[in-house]
Amino acid sequence: MTADGLHGRPRFPPPTLETVVRARRPDQAARLHTALLALAEQDPLISTRPAVGGGTSELPYGEVQKEVIAAVLRDDFGVEAVFAPSRIVCLEREIPADVLGPVTARPAALGAHLRDPVREDSSWLLAGDLPARRVDRFTRQLPCLSHGEGVWWSQPSGDRPVSGPAPTRERSDGNPLNRQEYLRHLAQRTG
Repeated sequence: MTADGLHGRPRFPPPTLETVVRARRPDQAARLHTALLALAEQDPLISTRPAVGGGTSELPYGEVQKEVIAAVLRDDFGVEAVFAPSRIVCLEREIPADVLGPVTARPAALGAHLRDPVREDSSWLLAGDLPARRVDRFTRQLPCLSHGEGVWWSQPSGDRPVSGPAPTRERSDGNPLNRQEYLRHLAQRTG
């Protein structure tokens, strides 16, 4: 039995980081590339590919893995590697069609005005306007609605008239339109 419970390679999500690895000494570049390929064959959690502009792109799961790889390259292969700062790899994931209905129904129930969903390759783009007071509630519900696949972007888009009754809240201070209440509030603040 192996890490996937049956046989074959372990099932881990793909790495979300990418870095470019170069040999500290340029004359060891080919040796570094060969060493990284050998490590990738030994360890299914090491993924490499050629990088634009030279060097080798490595997809680590975290900064510690970079340190471990650097130590193995130095100790086992005699190559001192220099890693560029890691950057996040952008992955586009599909929201299955069976999830699209609940994902669109929830913001609509929260007062959103949605435009028609647009299919982009293997994903869906939903655009529209959602009242600012409802954004937090929807963003907390999105992971469950989309099985963890939904991604949220928002930006303020202006003011709109309130539909229905105007929102209200109790005063937390003295009412300046009620002289007695206001003076009582001021007396409590200073005394």
